[in-house]
Amino acid sequence: MGLNRNLVLILVVALLTLTLVLGLGLGCGRVYKAAVTSIQGPTSAYSGAAFSPQPSFTYPKSNDSSDSFQDSLTLKAYSDSACSVAGTGTLSVTTNPVIVSNSTGGSFSGVSYAFSHLEGAIYLGAQGMDTGKSVCSPSISIFQHFNTGFGYVTSGTTGAAGASGANERDNIVASFITSAGQYVIIGSSKNSSGGTQVALWRYNPDGTLDTTFGVSGIGLSSSTGAAGATGAAEADIPFAAQVDSAGNYVVTGSSFSSSGPGTEMALWRFTSAGVLDTTFGAGNGSVSSGLAGAAGGTAPGSTETDVGRALAIDSSGNFIIAGSSLNAAGGTQVVLWRYTSAGAPDTNFNAANTPGFVTFGATGVAGATGSLEMDIGTAVQIDSSGKYIMAGTSKNAVGGTELAIWRYLSSGTSPGPGDPDTTFAGVGYTASGSTGAAGATGGSELEGVSDLKVDVSGYVVLGSSKKSGGGTELAMWRYLASGTSAGTLDTGFGTAGVFVSGGTGAAGATLGSEMDFGYSLFIDTSDRYVVSGSSVNVGGGQEMVFWRVTSSGVLDTTLGTGGKI
Repeated sequence: MGLNRNLVLILVVALLTLTLVLGLGLGCGRVYKAAVTSIQGPTSAYSGAAFSPQPSFTYPKSNDSSDSFQDSLTLKAYSDSACSVAGTGTLSVTTNPVIVSNSTGGSFSGVSYAFSHLEGAIYLGAQGMDTGKSVCSPSISIFQHFNTGFGYVTSGTTGAAGASGANERDNIVASFITSAGQYVIIGSSKNSSGGTQVALWRYNPDGTLDTTFGVSGIGLSSSTGAAGATGAAEADIPFAAQVDSAGNYVVTGSSFSSSGPGTEMALWRFTSAGVLDTTFGAGNGSVSSGLAGAAGGTAPGSTETDVGRALAIDSSGNFIIAGSSLNAAGGTQVVLWRYTSAGAPDTNFNAANTPGFVTFGATGVAGATGSLEMDIGTAVQIDSSGKYIMAGTSKNAVGGTELAIWRYLSSGTSPGPGDPDTTFAGVGYTASGSTGAAGATGGSELEGVSDLKVDVSGYVVLGSSKKSGGGTELAMWRYLASGTSAGTLDTGFGTAGVFVSGGTGAAGATLGSEMDFGYSLFIDTSDRYVVSGSSVNVGGGQEMVFWRVTSSGVLDTTLGTGGKI
């Protein structure tokens, strides 16, 4: 009995000794379970292209170099940061899963991810088979090569509305980017009968037409114009567009009257799917201002020329259209129309006079009268107090053209919607004066307005100005929006409230040959003014240009060459 007890003790001691030896690394070490701790991919990649760098992963390090482990790690793609919703694209991996042995990290190989047309963010998830633990990577932005890497796309040799060859006329007036990253282009297209229709194109991020939009990627207004003209007489011409709160595309411009000659202001509304919205207007997706022009011209007859040139949408969903109208004397008056979201003139706007619209009057802001009057609204915005600000040009009594800016009330009673805001420049409007921003005076003065923005400092107007010796410079004006000085130039901007681009054009032309024009204005997150436009070079060609102007009204020399590219 004692002998057996001694034998058991000897065996126990032997086992403990062996365990100790192995634990001290004198044998083959422990076999343990290690769980993946992280996975990291690139910050971005092109759809279908190999990731660079390839996704890497890490495992914890054992305190004992003789310990060993093995795991099978699987890579998957997800659309959310918790790695719980599978991605909609296609993940490719050369070897998946990968076997990990006795390592603190490694990487997958041959990894790529392909979206069908679209772009977006994905997350990579890695799961170990041995422990079941999963980890999720930071987001990876997947981009598309645009038009297979060319970087541009054209509409093709047959226009959206059907004209082809030398008869094709596809033009663009506005563009937008959808929440899915698609590009919506709005313009016009000549049809095979010789008429012109409003056209919309929607492109995927890879440059292919989105065939779910309109018909095979293209939306068109009716072959009967908004004002009734058909065939070769149809002339539906867009000037501006906006996206409303429902994602519809609202377009303004002009439409040739069926009783012509004469043009009416027109509005079109397309759904987000690219078809005319039959709940708008008379049920055909469009509306026009009628045979009687806002300023008194009528159709039939050549005197009606009503044109919507700029569009804004207020907080009530009303459409605010700035433009112009020919009067019976042959002069042109500025007009501001307001339409409801249903496509009807808003009779609460200027209700006591001409419900639905307001004109400035028979004497222009800058002083021209009768047939010489030429007031045109080319830009409109809504400020933080809901007031309507319209910018444009006005001819003066000696034939020069000045910048003009108007401000109208959107609400209230006596004064009410459509009345001039007399807290602005004392009367509700102002002009830039008989000397242009770039120096031309009298009948030679020629100011142009292309865009208007509201910022924290006031109202910023983009345009151009003729020089005293000929040639044209880019110009910007900033007006104060509030206080007793509202409607006056902001002297803290540029030179006495005005910025001009200088005597040498961005592309090199000088003196009378300089032709610098700004077309679009954006305000960046640093309150700088970014302008896109064109400039004539020394050879007479025209180049695309970007300018960047600081909030104090000088060229930002940290961009390109002296603030321009």
